[in-house]
Amino acid sequence: MKLDIPFYSQHDSNVPEEWRHRACGVVSLRMALESKTGKVFEPKILIEKGVEEGAYIQGVGWKHDGLLRLANENGCEAYRKEFSDSAEGIEYLKQVFDKGEIPIVSVRFVDSKDSHLITLCGYTDEGFFYNDSAKMNETDGKGAFIKTEEFVQIWRKLAIFVG
Repeated sequence: MKLDIPFYSQHDSNVPEEWRHRACGVVSLRMALESKTGKVFEPKILIEKGVEEGAYIQGVGWKHDGLLRLANENGCEAYRKEFSDSAEGIEYLKQVFDKGEIPIVSVRFVDSKDSHLITLCGYTDEGFFYNDSAKMNETDGKGAFIKTEEFVQIWRKLAIFVG
């Protein structure tokens, strides 16, 4: 199963330059919101609204609760979940696609100490498709695939679900 979720890069010219290195949360949310609502969301406005509401913590990143509020304010129900068990979490991630929800997951790549948010687009028996806003273009960032074994190594067992 694979959804056609729009891809946006956090390095796009419509993302304020001073936010490009830290806009993964709001850009991932934008992808999910546009997929669910069919509306277009400007990253600058989402960033400003999020900052105004305290959804961003300097030196830490985007608070999941703050991103939930942004989703709810823009017409989508959203919730977050933390998993204690990877296998349970993997099953849950697959089930939400069947319910029409889009997961945004928190990851930490092996070569980095920083957290990052990516938007999952679908799954197979072998792994997950995802959009990665840190990539510069659609060719590199849209619908990338990661095997489940590799995903478990980087996934922080935290997710936001946009429905």
